[in-house]
Amino acid sequence: MTFYLTEDVFLEFRTLKATRTEANRQDRQLRELMANQHAKEVCHNTAAKRPQPTDQDRLQRFNQQSNLIY
Repeated sequence: MTFYLTEDVFLEFRTLKATRTEANRQDRQLRELMANQHAKEVCHNTAAKRPQPTDQDRLQRFNQQSNLIY
């Protein structure tokens, strides 16, 4: 019962739909940019030889989303 009386405290951490949509759009653009960069670096490779996203790429995407949301 106490939770329901004080749940308003968590509203400040809730993201708006527009913010989530913008974060998703920017994430999609960043993924496309990274894919294009990787494609330029490694031409004519098969799917098996194509490089996978690195931890640095994942971290960059996470940081960009975090900056937009918070």
